[in-house]
Amino acid sequence: MSNEKEVIAEEHDFIGLPCSEIRLELNPIIKRMKIGQILKFTTDVPDAITSVMKWCRMHQQELFLSELKGNISTIYIKRMK
Repeated sequence: MSNEKEVIAEEHDFIGLPCSEIRLELNPIIKRMKIGQILKFTTDVPDAITSVMKWCRMHQQELFLSELKGNISTIYIKRMK
């Protein structure tokens, strides 16, 4: 993330959790963040990026950035509303 104005509000490690549990965890986390803040989390779910992308569209949030290193995805979601 090269833009210094972007703020990571929360970081979470969801390694070992299935996608269904991660999606349930995202709702309360996003709700307590301020608009424009970023949530960063890691997961080892193989299709996490696709699943989170769908979650973001459904909840009108932004999949800000995603990185895959080995079998670990690091995902950044920006709160939009």
